[in-house]
Amino acid sequence: MDKELLAEIEALQQELKKAAAPDSEDYGLLSRVVGDVVSLHSEEAEVDETSAVEHHALRERLRELSTRFEVSHPQLAAAIERVANTLSSLGV
Repeated sequence: MDKELLAEIEALQQELKKAAAPDSEDYGLLSRVVGDVVSLHSEEAEVDETSAVEHHALRERLRELSTRFEVSHPQLAAAIERVANTLSSLGV
């Protein structure tokens, strides 16, 4: 996994721990998205057409979550956005 992406994911996980109770719906939703990012990027495989669609959907989910948390948890929203931007900069 790309070092920059890994660092952004770790920062996001720290913000998530600060912002949401572990039993909240928000925590579960964002935890699943983070898990999806990790799963898609754990292997250094080539991006094929199917995975490109999955990556696009994942970036969209991240952007939606960023917007959702913008007012209530601005640091969390910023961390989510950084992960989405890092994915984009990786060509994903």
